[in-house]
Amino acid sequence: ALRSLELEGYADITDRGVITLAQGCPLLTSLNFWVCSSISDEGIITLASICTQLQSLDLRLCSKVTAASVFEVASCCPDLRNFYLERTGRVNNNAVSSLAEGCTQLQVLDLGWCEVGDEALRALADHCPELSSISLAYCEQITDVGLEALCCGCSRLSSLDIGGCSNVTEIGLRTIAAHCPKLLSLDLGGCRHLVTDPALLELASSCPLLRSLNLRFCEHVTEEAIEQVQLLCVNVQVRR
Repeated sequence: ALRSLELEGYADITDRGVITLAQGCPLLTSLNFWVCSSISDEGIITLASICTQLQSLDLRLCSKVTAASVFEVASCCPDLRNFYLERTGRVNNNAVSSLAEGCTQLQVLDLGWCEVGDEALRALADHCPELSSISLAYCEQITDVGLEALCCGCSRLSSLDIGGCSNVTEIGLRTIAAHCPKLLSLDLGGCRHLVTDPALLELASSCPLLRSLNLRFCEHVTEEAIEQVQLLCVNVQVRR
């Protein structure tokens, strides 16, 4: 039986096709619909109700997919581990909270450009201890409070993207330093007022395993600080 299928970029796939696929392959565990822009809630809700063994689902840039699909996945797919929702339509705090409660084995979650804030992060912290990778890029409702909850509740975080999160401050960066010692990848791109030399050096001292650090458009960081980071994190690649 078919278990995994990659359909990224097939913009002509419709809900009818998704439903037919689900009915014919109910044992699917991994599906990639990245940029399948014709798919909507109708297809994904039916898919989730039939393919209840799903462990990985990629819906990035499926702009017609909304919170309704996330609620159905949360209700029907308890084994889900990887869920990619970047730039889907109107995914909100309630949907992510439901997801956290229903899919407690989540390990990878992409919420880039979704309409989520601190409430969603608190739910993930409370229910998803296995979470190791999360993208919150340009989730502008997120603050230091939610970030602290996430970092404290998800101690296995190794990859974190908070690029463009304009309401996170230097306090948030210090929180990451204090609670995420296993961090391998950190994206701070576009956080113009978040990153200062002292906070960055505190992070580097606490997260020596860092391999990837995005500091693009972080205007307050000096070259001297970056050199110190590279001494403290010997394998790090820094993007400016």
